[in-house]
Amino acid sequence: MYPSNQSEKPVMRTIIDGLKQRNQISGRTIQVTDKGFNCFNNIRHTLKAGDGYIFSKSVKTLPEIEKIWVLLENDYMDVKNKNGEVLYRIKECVDDFPYHYTDTDGHKKTLKLREKRIVTYNPKLAEKQKYEISRQVEKAKRLQASEAKRSEYGDSSKYVTFVPADKKGQKQMERLK
Repeated sequence: MYPSNQSEKPVMRTIIDGLKQRNQISGRTIQVTDKGFNCFNNIRHTLKAGDGYIFSKSVKTLPEIEKIWVLLENDYMDVKNKNGEVLYRIKECVDDFPYHYTDTDGHKKTLKLREKRIVTYNPKLAEKQKYEISRQVEKAKRLQASEAKRSEYGDSSKYVTFVPADKKGQKQMERLK
């Protein structure tokens, strides 16, 4: 679909433009993408085309003030099933959010866009993720105890800090490869 070793972010703009032209779509479309395509240039391109967007974002990459808003308990609404069990929690706000970009002359700029932000929390998904993380941590502990090589850790490696050591286990100053 797109050339290797190239970000798909700019390629998607070309693909969407081509699809709209080929299929003679002249009305407003709404682009729905995951966080992998969420960047200022895609948003700007979408808005210039008169289209709308629904893009997901990772809470980890949000500015601190937005993280605080997400983590505050107030304003969440619980959506429950017929038995009264919480299926998910949701809250939303409309505000002007800053986007930082570099213009064609290399100058750093900031533009605020009015957006509706929606946050959802799924307790079952959170429980599943906690379970998966604890499994990876336990795997990392087992591998550490067996003095496994870094390459054997796989996804568990994000829960371990690797430092070079000599044969006696003493920390060395040289970098790990």
